[in-house]
Amino acid sequence: METSLSPMYFKRYFFSIVMSITLIACVSFTLLSTQTALATYPGGNGLIAFERNLGSNDEIHTMNPDGSGLTRLTFNPDPNSDDDDPHWSADGSKIVWDSERDSGTEIYIMNSDGTGVTRLTDTEGSNASPDLSPDGRKIAFESSRDGGNDEIYVMNSDGSNPTRLTSNNDGDWDPVWSPDGSKIAFETDRDGDEEIYIMNADGSNPTRLTDSSGYNSNPDWSPDGRKIVFNSDRDGGASEIYVINADGTNPTRITTNSWSDHDPAYSPDSSMIVFARDVGTDQSDEEIFVMNADGTGEVRLTDDQLGDDDPSWQPISNPVGGITTSINKYNILAPYIALAFLIGTITTITIIKKRSQV
Repeated sequence: METSLSPMYFKRYFFSIVMSITLIACVSFTLLSTQTALATYPGGNGLIAFERNLGSNDEIHTMNPDGSGLTRLTFNPDPNSDDDDPHWSADGSKIVWDSERDSGTEIYIMNSDGTGVTRLTDTEGSNASPDLSPDGRKIAFESSRDGGNDEIYVMNSDGSNPTRLTSNNDGDWDPVWSPDGSKIAFETDRDGDEEIYIMNADGSNPTRLTDSSGYNSNPDWSPDGRKIVFNSDRDGGASEIYVINADGTNPTRITTNSWSDHDPAYSPDSSMIVFARDVGTDQSDEEIFVMNADGTGEVRLTDDQLGDDDPSWQPISNPVGGITTSINKYNILAPYIALAFLIGTITTITIIKKRSQV
């Protein structure tokens, strides 16, 4: 009698077994490869940091991705001075921002809960729009410290060794690191209108990505480094959100309304974009919104009529708040599924070898 584990059984169904093993191996490899690629993303969707106008000044706040859990982080000793433009570190443990609290505009860093406030710059002129490099060792920022217009600089994350990267007769602003740390995107009006450029991390090879009438500003990289989101009034009227490939091709408008949309930033899992919108009859009230990365599914997160702006999304290992995306779950389950497939493959091969020796 032929049993399901007899040598005759394996010989008869050898081709089917081999094909099954091949399929399992391919699926396992695909899952592992995908997980490796996703692992280069900063992480899941954590808190959203932003600046809120409290009447006399701006302060840094955080909230969950669904708008709940509002927490104030900064308490400026000067009630008439602003704390603005927060950006998270790649591990989600630090926030850099610029502040007027000590006269002039300087760059500060603090822990994610608002403790450990440390001043990093102390120069003449303005130092603003800081962004931490993916490895946490450098900070890119704009500064007028050398007199005249703003230029792009980098310094160590402790404020030491500031190095000027750009040098021209017009302004360069809002530098942001690419996810791999090899490039910096920024906006400049060196060509007349404000346009988006990228350059190597050492300032070499500046390359223009946008070329349109009006302004193109506030760039932010997608977590995989393939796209850049920004706001522009290139189509006339109010500012809208656009996405462009990192080589400057295929600019795509993803918001369309009569209000101004600006300061976009990708979620760490790349599935969403957070941005600010000027609402109200006179568009004087800025509020924070989120949407899918293709522009669909807009959700308003704040409604305080005070002015919320410059959102930045915290990367973490696991998502928090009311928004959980499929890619978060896939990130968590992928290695376990791949491991199960690999164990099944190895077990099947072992059984075949043993039975073939009977």
